[in-house]
Amino acid sequence: MNLIAYLYRTRVSGPPSGSKKLRSAGGNEHKQAERRSTLRYPLALPVEVFLDRVAKSQPVKGRTRDLSANGMYFVCNKPYRAGQLLFITMNLAGEKAGGGDSISLTVGCHVQRVEEIVQGAAKLFGIAVTLQD
Repeated sequence: MNLIAYLYRTRVSGPPSGSKKLRSAGGNEHKQAERRSTLRYPLALPVEVFLDRVAKSQPVKGRTRDLSANGMYFVCNKPYRAGQLLFITMNLAGEKAGGGDSISLTVGCHVQRVEEIVQGAAKLFGIAVTLQD
């Protein structure tokens, strides 16, 4: 079982995001075809974002919205640039990961898309990344 499937089974209930229902102007609902090649799993995990692998800089804290086998979407308070290389660390406490030990996973990712999210007076950014080859 891969990491994404394991996290999904231990932390999330319900099916993964596969398609979206859209309502047209006339009120009719129809399904929009999903263009992604892999399923996304809705999963909120704390993450720390670094600009280098050594992590000498102060990390930016964020939270994932969803994960897939190829990448993830997370929200934080820093606007990264499309194409930028980031190193993202996810930490799971032992009881959340189904065991007694903690798990820390750091992955290199390339920023694909940045979206500005305004919540009241706070300005956050949604960052879509793909895993580094």
